[in-house]
Amino acid sequence: SGKIEKWHKKEGDKVKAGEVLFEVMTDKVTIEVESYNSGILRKILRVEEEEVPVTEVVAYIGEEDEEIPQAESELAAEDEKKVELKKAEETAEKVKEVSVISGEGTKISPIKISPLARKTAKEMGIDYRSEKILGSGPGGRIVKEDIIAYSKGKEKAGKEVAAVPSAEITIKSSGPLEGIKKVIAERMSYSRSNIPHLVLNVKADATQLIALREKFKEKILKKYGIKITYTDFILKSTAVALRENLEV
Repeated sequence: SGKIEKWHKKEGDKVKAGEVLFEVMTDKVTIEVESYNSGILRKILRVEEEEVPVTEVVAYIGEEDEEIPQAESELAAEDEKKVELKKAEETAEKVKEVSVISGEGTKISPIKISPLARKTAKEMGIDYRSEKILGSGPGGRIVKEDIIAYSKGKEKAGKEVAAVPSAEITIKSSGPLEGIKKVIAERMSYSRSNIPHLVLNVKADATQLIALREKFKEKILKKYGIKITYTDFILKSTAVALRENLEV
């Protein structure tokens, strides 16, 4: 997630592709987020100083009369309200269906179990009220044999779980790091924990760059015997930009 530090545009402003919309701060770096499209900033969904999860929509850019879709957060809130309302209605229906005996509280269907089965369950430490025990007696009544069968089933399941061998992980070490390996490990660890790691993607119109390469690639190949690439142009542009902007 990241926190929106500052909006450079407000609702109703015209926006061009490539213009900075807002600044977002993460735990390692603050970056400027550019607009991918041109249009009008129709609606801002997340304000400054607000923490926003990654990939969440923060604003809508479109035409002046274009319909704005509802944000996922708004839809989620509406869905949550609907679920809560449905739960409340279901609870109300259940309350209506419960028959109450005057002075005795709510009527609850008793568990059908024979006295001998109840005694056996107590002796074996089985809570037949909470455990799902299927009765084989008349009308689904739980009998002594059901309690014994249930106990044996639990015991067998416990033995099968205990019989499964635990996985053993063996870590082999080639010994302490020394020399260049130690230096590399220390620097990689420091870089990972102290230096911000990020990938910034920027779209650019490369039409003129492609035309320029097509114009010179055959001449350079004939004269120097090498193939000129886009990387060569980017390196040249970077060098010129750095020379003209020494403060960078």
